[in-house]
Amino acid sequence: MKICKVEGCKKIFSKGLTCPMHYSRWQKYKSYELPEKKPLPENIVKICKKHGKLIRGQCYKAMKLKSGHQVFNCKICKDESTKRVFLKNPDLKYDIQKRYRIKLYKSEKGRWASLMRKFKITKEEYQLLSEKQNHVCAICKNPETMKSRSDFKRNIPEFLSVDHCHETLKIRGLLCRKCNAALGQFKDSISLLELAINYLKITYL
Repeated sequence: MKICKVEGCKKIFSKGLTCPMHYSRWQKYKSYELPEKKPLPENIVKICKKHGKLIRGQCYKAMKLKSGHQVFNCKICKDESTKRVFLKNPDLKYDIQKRYRIKLYKSEKGRWASLMRKFKITKEEYQLLSEKQNHVCAICKNPETMKSRSDFKRNIPEFLSVDHCHETLKIRGLLCRKCNAALGQFKDSISLLELAINYLKITYL
């Protein structure tokens, strides 16, 4: 067993003079160090060999490196590659959809577990409270319009949010995402909300 001849490298190898990493670098770049990457033009996140310069909307996020840099893939190339894979393996698409449905089922179970952990409310209590409100927001009387992250592609709306007092943890009702966020911005302060109402009355045209 020998140590790589490259200075600073302590990797052990059995054949040759360098470790596999430095050997592959030498074969590709004729150097043991990686070449410096040229900075990309403004608003360009990737230069595809086939489709040229691409902006953020033309790429998929691939991975995030330890250095903090984001790696992107060309959308057209990725979609074409996916189609080729599904044409060769028709059953693969069904398997992926099956795994996705299992993931959704687990995420729904996780939602009820999260509600129980945060607000001490069970699935049955939540559903009863939702029925009392006719499945609409207690403030604006509209159903939830925000789409669930897990079911976004299926165009399924999010559940109504549980509104509670942050001091007593008492559940006050179910609100849509916008109304719940609005109360949070006003810090559940009645005086601030009254000032906002008076402001609107004065400035309303």
